[in-house]
Amino acid sequence: MAKLKVCELAKEEKVNKIQAFFERFWFVFVILGFVLISIMGILLIANQKLFSRRRASAPSLPVFTPTPTPLVEGEATITALEEQGTSDEISAIEADLEATDFSEIDKELIEIEAEF
Repeated sequence: MAKLKVCELAKEEKVNKIQAFFERFWFVFVILGFVLISIMGILLIANQKLFSRRRASAPSLPVFTPTPTPLVEGEATITALEEQGTSDEISAIEADLEATDFSEIDKELIEIEAEF
């Protein structure tokens, strides 16, 4: 029993010393926190300025606009096949199909088969 009381008293004494330390030097921890937050803010601001300078000095990427190539033999047929109506009505779809000329669509296929 006596050993338990001695251990408890030793623990209480350590806790009291720690509490007394924090009570005396609380301002040190507040100052350290303030300094750390200030350093983080300064680094953040410096980083943003650095990136803004990099963006301002970086050359802008050129914008490429596609230029249509001259029509070669067969492309006129492809262009005609690509023109479609936007309606989803059955009559409009049937009109698109009837207006499309599929007679030359297998022209190259026949030539390729002839080579084999």
